[in-house]
Amino acid sequence: RVVEPYRAFVARFPTVEAQAAAAGVGLEVVQVGTVETTDPALVGKVVDQDPDAGTMVDEGSTVRVFLGEAPATTTTTSTTTTTTTTTTTTLPGG
Repeated sequence: RVVEPYRAFVARFPTVEAQAAAAGVGLEVVQVGTVETTDPALVGKVVDQDPDAGTMVDEGSTVRVFLGEAPATTTTTSTTTTTTTTTTTTLPGG
């Protein structure tokens, strides 16, 4: 039997929900990677899949999904150097 991958995979399901939905139509979901996202609501959720939603596949096929992950954080360190100059003036007779 030919089935259509569950369209909601790209609707930002967490992996467990995507797997349950796929099992309901005779498919298997496997996480194969991550995609960087700046939207915190998409972290840990399906943001892409292969084959694309709407592609007809055989029952029992595997749908590969990619989960959203937060961008890597960077740390910036700055260094400030302060120089102090002291001038001594000697007055005559002093």
